Order: sequence, then structure tokens, then C-alpha cells
Amino acid sequence: GSVSDSAGHSASVKYSINITPAAGGTLWSWSGSNCGALPCGWNQLVGSVLPSLQPDPAGSGQNVFGIQYTCPSNCADVNRYGTVVFPDPGYPDIYVSGNVYFAQPPAGTTVSAQRKLFYIRATSNATGVTDWWLFLKTESANPAQLQVEGWYSGLSSTWILYGGTAAPLSFNKWYNVGVAIHANSPGQKDGYVRVYLNGQLVSTLDAENISVRGSLTDGITTIDVGDQLQGYSPSTDVYNEWRYWNNILISSALP
Repeated sequence: GSVSDSAGHSASVKYSINITPAAGGTLWSWSGSNCGALPCGWNQLVGSVLPSLQPDPAGSGQNVFGIQYTCPSNCADVNRYGTVVFPDPGYPDIYVSGNVYFAQPPAGTTVSAQRKLFYIRATSNATGVTDWWLFLKTESANPAQLQVEGWYSGLSSTWILYGGTAAPLSFNKWYNVGVAIHANSPGQKDGYVRVYLNGQLVSTLDAENISVRGSLTDGITTIDVGDQLQGYSPSTDVYNEWRYWNNILISSALP
């Protein structure tokens, strides 16, 4: 089927579920309970080992979206994810959330890493050029803490928000993570980025009155879920770990 809004944006959906923020506006959603076989509405599955349906590691009996990150050597950048794409010019306001589970890496493998969760980007469908983007990710060993990193064309370096102890995470536990982006008016500092952990706004990841896209006018078209595992010592790192997702929501309405 398909979903659309009053602005004429639309997206193809094979399965849909009733998960909406308070204001409505669901563009795309995914649940293992409604997926018999992938792709189940994903526009693309990416990786040398593709994402797959896996049993819930917490034992609920439901299937979830599983991604295995394996790298025996030269572990600088292991990219595996599912992608959802919307038509140009995209959405200036976007909310992305999902339940994520970081499985404990097995003994003998590297634990410390950067683990990207959502890669939210304004990528032109016509040219393939990405004008601005934002990552929600974790850093360090536990996987420790949430962070946000962003960039837009013309910016000399990326900007980063650090969650610190306000957003602690650990292995072998389900979390609900969400990020709301309100794109600024071109050339103005009236945008914001807000990160939610288990439904609560993370105070250290609440950036108000900022520029997330500079003077650009395009909106978000592409969301990658899962994305990258990146080691800190590529020549010696060894990875073999799973990350699981369920109840993923993409909405044009902000919470």
C-alpha cells in the first residue's frame, strides 16, 4: 500500500501498524509482528551481511529486525542497515524512533566502538547529493552514551551533542530511542534537535534555536536504521555483534 500527507508526499509501505506520536503524521512504520519476510516496506537493505528477521533476544517470541556486524580485520567502517526513502523535497520536520537492543559482544571480540543508530539525511533523489544530515549514535564500550552529530553543506566541521550520564545505555536490554528534528528557516537559527530515551526528553541532547541546515531549503528524504559500526583501532579490532530493532516509526509530526 502507500501513505501520503496533505502536502502530496507519499511512500510505499508493505505493512503498517498503529504507532503514532500524539499529533499523528505517520509516514512509515515497521514491526516484526507484521513482517513475514523482508523487505517488508524497506526501500533497501544494505550490507555484505544483510539485515534479517531474528527472534527477539529478550524471549518475547516475536521476530525483530536483526543486524549482525562482523569484521575480523581492518574494522574502520562496517555499514549494515535498512533504508527508507521519501520523495523530494523531503520533510523539514521529522521524528524517528524505534526500540533497539545491543547484544553483548562475545568474548574475544572488541567492545569499544561507535555505533550509529539513525542516519537522517537530506539526499536528493535526483542527484544523489546529500546537503545536510544528522546521526544519532552511541560511543565507547557499554555502549555507554547517546550522541548526536550533524553537518550541512558549507559548514567547515560537524557539530556534536554529548548525552553523557543523562543517557546511559547498556547491553542486553531493550531501549526506545527517538530523535525529533525541526529544520531551521533558511539562514536563521530557529531549528531544534531533541532526543528521547524511553519516552523522556534527554536534557543534554535538547538543542534549541540552532541551525541544522544553514541556508538550505531541502528537507529530509532518507533515513537509514542500523547503519555503521566503527572501530577506534581498525588494525586490531575484531567485531562480531548483533543489534536488534523493532517498532520503528517515521513521522512528519513532532512529539
